[in-house]
Amino acid sequence: MPLTSTAHTDWDDATYQLYEALAGLSQPTRALLHRQGFPPAVIDLHLPRLSALGMAQELTDGTIVVTPPEVALPRYAAELELAAGRSRARVQELSERFTQARDEAEAKATVGVRMMVDLTELARVRSQVLSGARSSIIVVATRTELNDELLLDLRAPWLTRGEEVRRICVFDSSVLDLPGSAEALESLDEAGVQVRLRPGLALGIVVVDRSVAIVDVSSHDSTGYGSIVVRHRPLVEALAQLAEATYAASRTPPRPSSAARGHYGDREARVLALLSAGAADSTVARQLGISQRTVERDIRKMMDDLNATTRFQAGVQAARRGLV
Repeated sequence: MPLTSTAHTDWDDATYQLYEALAGLSQPTRALLHRQGFPPAVIDLHLPRLSALGMAQELTDGTIVVTPPEVALPRYAAELELAAGRSRARVQELSERFTQARDEAEAKATVGVRMMVDLTELARVRSQVLSGARSSIIVVATRTELNDELLLDLRAPWLTRGEEVRRICVFDSSVLDLPGSAEALESLDEAGVQVRLRPGLALGIVVVDRSVAIVDVSSHDSTGYGSIVVRHRPLVEALAQLAEATYAASRTPPRPSSAARGHYGDREARVLALLSAGAADSTVARQLGISQRTVERDIRKMMDDLNATTRFQAGVQAARRGLV
């Protein structure tokens, strides 16, 4: 889809969209890109980036030479990995700020911090805090039974707050092993929740209105003992920034594209979306309620359609065709 604005658009996604458009043109020029809906400002911003990555080069006569995807995309992937490394460093920095803020709170005799004793209290306090949100909700959900319930409970009051409450949720990527989770993630997205996935989440965080926070340690102690509710503003702010950095370093959950649905059908499109998110064949089968053998047959059918001999090649071809 052509970009109409650079506001609220992921920088790497915008660069890739421009490359994708260039790859689909036999003799690409700025004029042709503009006809496809790319404003000059977007072209000016991202074409030099493609040039720096060796993915495209604008010649003096105005034509644009595009590097073949099999050469360009590995370079692009390497650049994304560098960006991810910078994001991870930022998460580490904010984690240290969180630890410092917590130590300061403890030094003040836990003013504004209260420990919870079990999962029942944790669930009750979390429900109360979420229901009282007025402007924002940020959730980082480690993989626990309580957080699995949070994902699957699509009737929860905090989901119906409307657009006046900004809602962000990051779930551990292993939640895809939970039957029905892919459908639940789609439902959250449709409800206006900004949902992301990230592997290896170690700390559960809930921040509401940047005035109250919950630190959930039930992934380390299944009784929930030691989880805390925080009202000390500096610590709440540090937790909010840590949660936001985690969100920024996460990726969107798998969702079948309309193009893939139209080309393959709903089931195969879901298989493709889950595979592109790194899900194993067994996970795909569990999510879709089909056998692993059926998943493997669907994959072989799509690879034949894409003229691919490996899954990696299939992923590249699917991306070129706008199927993922």
